[in-house]
Amino acid sequence: METLGRRAFLGVGAALAAAPWGQTVAAAGLTEADRRNVAAVKAMADTWKSVDVARRNAQFTPDAIFRGAAEHIESPGQKGPFKPGPIAQFPVIEMHTVDMFALDPLVITSHHQLFPANTPPMDDWYLGVFYMQNGLIREWLDWAVWEPKPQTGVPPGFGRFHQPRVAKTGMAPLDVVNVATVEALCGAWSKGDVDTMLKHLSPDCHVRLAGQRVEEAPVVGPAKVKEALARPGARSVTVETRDIIALDPLVVTSQRHIIKEDGVEREAWYVGEFFLQFGHIREWVNYEYIAPRPVQTPARDTGLFTRVTV
Repeated sequence: METLGRRAFLGVGAALAAAPWGQTVAAAGLTEADRRNVAAVKAMADTWKSVDVARRNAQFTPDAIFRGAAEHIESPGQKGPFKPGPIAQFPVIEMHTVDMFALDPLVITSHHQLFPANTPPMDDWYLGVFYMQNGLIREWLDWAVWEPKPQTGVPPGFGRFHQPRVAKTGMAPLDVVNVATVEALCGAWSKGDVDTMLKHLSPDCHVRLAGQRVEEAPVVGPAKVKEALARPGARSVTVETRDIIALDPLVVTSQRHIIKEDGVEREAWYVGEFFLQFGHIREWVNYEYIAPRPVQTPARDTGLFTRVTV
């Protein structure tokens, strides 16, 4: 499990000095769908302090899945609607969202949770990936930066995502490694070098190449991933990464796939969640948000994440 000490001593000071925290990647800003998605996630976060479970459930689809401690990738998660609280061991929970990005259908957050009623007061920190449908949360994967522990101070600006497409300088070393691993996997895929691609996956990796099918079981292990990628006939995929955000242990991408099959080209668009440990990808979920269509020339700001004011 990542701890504050580990990240604090791996370049966070340099990141605070160099990272352009106020800069937004997407010139177009939030779309109307993004605004609805962000409003739902913010409203859901507010309910933890009020213990308004009915309002919390109203922000989820009836068949929503929540996987807390998402690093346990084998867990099927908890299905909604969610039961009334409070949680016995944490009678008071304050969820403070420190950073947030949106690109429909995803909202990505870094949130610090305080448990002031515990003795001594405790806290934890999670990175949340929310897959949205029609302005409601369909799937919530929550990754622990650290689990509950006695509360301690954190440096100003801690827990902010990095945007390598804006500036790689100042990224913590682990984030540099994680981003390079994801880029290497996508580069090998574009070259049709599946064997090299698979070397970037952990032996117990879980992969959902059609992540929007939330109920579909993941493919487990590189050998099964290779089978899933195999297609009959002449087919190639060129992966064009439009944007990246990263904060260990997550890398989240926006990508356009140019698919050439039997001499015909088309494109599809995905937002991808990558969970990394020890320089390898343990979970990869690709959520399609534009289904295959004829290749088009995208606008400059198409497929870019927008940092949200929190």
